[in-house]
Amino acid sequence: MKKIFFLLLILSFLAVPQAAVIRYNSRATFEAALASYVLIDFSPTPARGPSTQIFQDLTLYGGGGLHGSTSFGAPSSMISAENGGPITMTLASGYKALGAEFGDLFNQNTASFTIRDSSNTILETVNLTVAKTSNFNSASTTFYGWISDGNDLLSILFSHSGFEALDNVIYGNQTAPSVPEASTTLIFALGLFILARYRK
Repeated sequence: MKKIFFLLLILSFLAVPQAAVIRYNSRATFEAALASYVLIDFSPTPARGPSTQIFQDLTLYGGGGLHGSTSFGAPSSMISAENGGPITMTLASGYKALGAEFGDLFNQNTASFTIRDSSNTILETVNLTVAKTSNFNSASTTFYGWISDGNDLLSILFSHSGFEALDNVIYGNQTAPSVPEASTTLIFALGLFILARYRK
């Protein structure tokens, strides 16, 4: 009977959704994991713009203003924050995936990323390397993407000591995983309990 009790306890724990986020370092792999997505490539971008700019269901905020990076020698049109401030990417409700190509206008750098879900809970805070973008010959960026297996994603805060730049933002939803619903697991556990009682 004790074994059955502990089994039920474990199954009940598994039935409770555990919030997590999966990070991707490959744009191709990230896109392949999504059932549908929207791509924002910031072309064309304004030479100088307001601090808050909206692109469909994506809102970007950069203190001091946002502008296109081509004026700094980047060969493709990216979004950069005025005076090297952090950039916050915020999604409208209904999306579980968000990623982009990140960089620094002048140097390879280590950036801080803070990912929050729709309840404003921090899912991950991590430091990652981003590429130098303004090499005057070819665009160089580093892709990172995140998919939540719980609540919708809310935002990504992208910050480092240089001049932040980003391009090709992708947001969408993951292909539905084949995982039993919590209610199905609980019914199975209840069935085991009743069977154990009946056999006694």
